[in-house]
Amino acid sequence: MLTDRAAYPRWNPFIISSHGQLKPDMFASFRIMTGVSARSPSIPTGAALRESDGTMTVWVTIDGKRLVKRTVKLGLQHDGFSQVLEGLDAGERVATESALFLGNVLTSAGASD
Repeated sequence: MLTDRAAYPRWNPFIISSHGQLKPDMFASFRIMTGVSARSPSIPTGAALRESDGTMTVWVTIDGKRLVKRTVKLGLQHDGFSQVLEGLDAGERVATESALFLGNVLTSAGASD
């Protein structure tokens, strides 16, 4: 998972300047190329809960009344959203607010049955 700190890694690039145009402590503009972007489902970052075993879960509803816990695999995070790599299909409805509260209440209710 990316954190705010991981999103802006500190590094010192090594640039070969064969004509002596760049010297230490000078500025340079450059572009970092990554892979091809792909559209994928995402959820608000707060909707996912980390379980004690490290897995990530969300609460999914089909009818708006009942919730089912679903294990998901998350990818990149950006602007408050997490990419969903596995476990959800586009269009599925996920509890996005109070997910931690839901997890605690529903897990406790299931433990007392």
